[in-house]
Amino acid sequence: HEGLHLFFTNRFEEADAFFQQREAVSPMHSTAYGMVGFIRAIFTFEPDQILEARRRLAVAHQLAKKHAGYDTTLGSLAKLVTFRKSKPLTQEQLSARLNVAETKLIDSVLVCLGENVSSLVQGGLGAKWAWHRYDELVHHVHSSDPKSTGQVTVCASDLGGIYYGFGVFNLLLSILPRRVVRLVQFLGFKADRDVGLEALNKCNSLARQHGGGMRAPLASLMLLGYHVMASAFFTVPEELPTHIELATAILEDEFKRFPDSALFLFNQGRLDRLKGDGAAAVKSFERCIHVNADWSQLKHLCHYELGWGTMAQGKWGQSREHWEVLERDSKWCPAFYVYMKGLCLLRETQDVCKAAAVMGEIPGLCKRRFSGKQIPIEAYVNRKVVDHELDTGRGLETVGGRLAVLEMLYLWNMFQTLSPPEMEAAEAELTGAERSETQGLDTEVQAMRLLMLGNIYSYTGRFVDALAKYRQACEFVPRQEKWVFPHAKFEIGSLLLMSVANLEPHHRFGALALALAGEGDKLERATKAKAALKEVDSFKQDYNFEIRLKFKMQAALAHSRNVKKKLQKSEGASTPP
Repeated sequence: HEGLHLFFTNRFEEADAFFQQREAVSPMHSTAYGMVGFIRAIFTFEPDQILEARRRLAVAHQLAKKHAGYDTTLGSLAKLVTFRKSKPLTQEQLSARLNVAETKLIDSVLVCLGENVSSLVQGGLGAKWAWHRYDELVHHVHSSDPKSTGQVTVCASDLGGIYYGFGVFNLLLSILPRRVVRLVQFLGFKADRDVGLEALNKCNSLARQHGGGMRAPLASLMLLGYHVMASAFFTVPEELPTHIELATAILEDEFKRFPDSALFLFNQGRLDRLKGDGAAAVKSFERCIHVNADWSQLKHLCHYELGWGTMAQGKWGQSREHWEVLERDSKWCPAFYVYMKGLCLLRETQDVCKAAAVMGEIPGLCKRRFSGKQIPIEAYVNRKVVDHELDTGRGLETVGGRLAVLEMLYLWNMFQTLSPPEMEAAEAELTGAERSETQGLDTEVQAMRLLMLGNIYSYTGRFVDALAKYRQACEFVPRQEKWVFPHAKFEIGSLLLMSVANLEPHHRFGALALALAGEGDKLERATKAKAALKEVDSFKQDYNFEIRLKFKMQAALAHSRNVKKKLQKSEGASTPP
């Protein structure tokens, strides 16, 4: 607990030194060291951080196995022949077996960060192996007395660890694309998101009842990661108020224990953004940088968020400065940082020659690989520069070049954080783009423009117009911007799906059901929504951000099935015999 307290009070280097001294001796400390590495990796996504975390977890996994009291192959055969029963587990062996399971599970989460199908399958299979280890532990723990195995008393920390493992496992598998889950769901097992969230909350509350615990802040971070980070990709918009409410409660509790924790300040910034309060988000990220003296990668992450936040506010010079810090100090994706710097420089100075010179650096920077593949965002910015000649003044002066900033804001879900004046400015730019081209827009730009305009109409309550723009975007068949069609179909499905939900009048989409009444009754709208989402799933062309969209589509499609079942059941109950 001492090492984790150092970590969550911003003494990151001291925490690393504390755990490193004990890495080769104690399974618990070695596992905690791996967990700390996991947090560093999951926050930064830097390949060297991910590799270091996996190394630590592998060391902890092997050490825990040595202390777990597993039978050798010969020992297992001898028991089978002689029908001899296993000896009761000691407390040390039970704790070590828990460490064996959780190190494998957390490693599987890191494998899934590869953002390609093979990584997801490999991670899913690893999580499945860990599940069997947790299942074995449950058989030991299960008895009439929830705190006793009948063999050895189970400490609250280990019981919390089992809840933590079940929570992470269910949450991980519930958000993977269905085709991946089908490959790892042997013996009819089905992951359940709600079960995962409940288990993580139990881990948290159990630790609180017993004066803390190693996994309590880890469970909080996992829950916050889901509510304020993953919610942008793995849930439907109507669930946003619930995410905000639950994340707010977790942060209030954690700030009582760790008042100025940089990790929780970062999550506060993400929560502020989720609320649509861009100014508060900027303050939270700036505070996070101020209190963090040791962990440079976390500072980089704050600069990344500040780059987006100031860009959304139209503060081009400030945003450029944040991207320049990242270009200089961060290893994650220099090509992306330079691309964002170039876009800001163009808006800030209107000097196409300077901006084009910056964009010209990008192809030479696209050299990094993760899990053997090019980083998706790097592939995207490189393609944009090459396909649209953004390394030339001519390319940047086109409508496509000028709208590239808004394109990035759309793809990173930043339109929802724009203030009314900022939203009006973005809309004016998009509507004026078509009038500025005397010969009309090309297919690529027109499709993107309609998609972004539809998104702005959606966030400003003009739902019928939004649906019309999305459908118009689908009429185009871009050769380069293939991502537009599946994204537009997803937006159509999401909008129709939300129109079926029983949203409160004060909800951002509270008037949606009335506005889209012309699309049919609730069941018809739910059917149309599912059909649109199915088109996303069946879109076979390779396109940018495919894995990211498939995650969002998975959540929306699962929700649409549940909604349709409820509506059919409701209609059946209301129909007279």
